[in-house]
Amino acid sequence: ARWDGLTGHITFNKTNGLRKDFDLDIISLKEEGTEKAAGEVSKHLYKVWKK
Repeated sequence: ARWDGLTGHITFNKTNGLRKDFDLDIISLKEEGTEKAAGEVSKHLYKVWKK
């Protein structure tokens, strides 16, 4: 199943019903604001940015 949701395209695995093909951002709350610790994490990609 696939459709557009508030967070973008939503896709579920036909076999087990789990959501697949999505990005997960890991953030932390700092005194200065939020900080994105990681996103699109793979073997070779790691991003860090501050808001």
